Amino acid sequence: MSGKANNGKAQKICVLVGFIVLILIVLYIILLPAEKFTPLIPSSINQTSSKSHYWLDSEVTILDTEDTLNYNQKDSRLINYIKARHLTPPSKLPYNFTGKYSQSAGEDGEITGAVRTIFKTGTSGFFVECGGFDGIYSNTLFLEREYGWSGLLIECNPVMVAELRKTHRKAFVADVCVSVTENPAMINITSMDAWPASSSVGKGDVFPKNKPSTFTRFEVSAFPLYSVIAATGVTVVDFITLDVQSVEWEVIKNFPFQVIFVKVWIIEVVLLNAEDKERMKSLMQQNGYRDCLELSYDYLFVHKSVPLDNDTNKTK
Repeated sequence: MSGKANNGKAQKICVLVGFIVLILIVLYIILLPAEKFTPLIPSSINQTSSKSHYWLDSEVTILDTEDTLNYNQKDSRLINYIKARHLTPPSKLPYNFTGKYSQSAGEDGEITGAVRTIFKTGTSGFFVECGGFDGIYSNTLFLEREYGWSGLLIECNPVMVAELRKTHRKAFVADVCVSVTENPAMINITSMDAWPASSSVGKGDVFPKNKPSTFTRFEVSAFPLYSVIAATGVTVVDFITLDVQSVEWEVIKNFPFQVIFVKVWIIEVVLLNAEDKERMKSLMQQNGYRDCLELSYDYLFVHKSVPLDNDTNKTK
């Protein structure tokens, strides 16, 4: 009789100990510091936006912003960081244009006219537009609508990024600035409220003096152009338009032409000095591009491997 009583008592003790252990485990999980976990998607990205990054590599490690400043433009950790934090995939929704769409949008049609001469309708391609603005006033929209191309739109102004995403462009959107070095940086940007398409690094001394406006200043992440393009997985770009308000030379001189092949560049040079323009021409020739065609505000560079009609092959 006493043996049965002892067995019953032992069972009760085991149950009690098990219950206490279970409580301790639950308390440990609840009180464990959040930094012990490494989530795939950073906590700063809300649930809605994290779903748009379904295409992330399951083994990608998310870095802190400060960590990225130490990486070179070709570092895979930096490229994965841009992909996770700053890149939105092309929209699958119907276009949503609140303004009037014009087939000649962008630099009074001069840029689009030059591109049409080089690339014929029916050819597939990928573009990059540095200065995506609102997605409607664009040098590349016609390539989506008429040619069926996709691409990458880079825009640093947070106000304009919101408008850009509303258009449902069939292109990646990167809410960053392009860096003037081979490394990332946090930089201050000044934007004209009267014309948000015009933004400048620093205090905005390059803005036209005859256009009265208030200004908005903000801090943004800047990444090398190569790194942002690499985050899309693309290694061949058919057309890049680079309009970054007076730092075009600094951006392009650090671009690894041997890693990402770009067929055609249109680069705004109206704010560059004569020395930087000559440096740019020399750099492009060294990397296999024809002598530039000088447009009103831009230089057009076409790689020698791209066939041209007689009219397009004229250079200045």
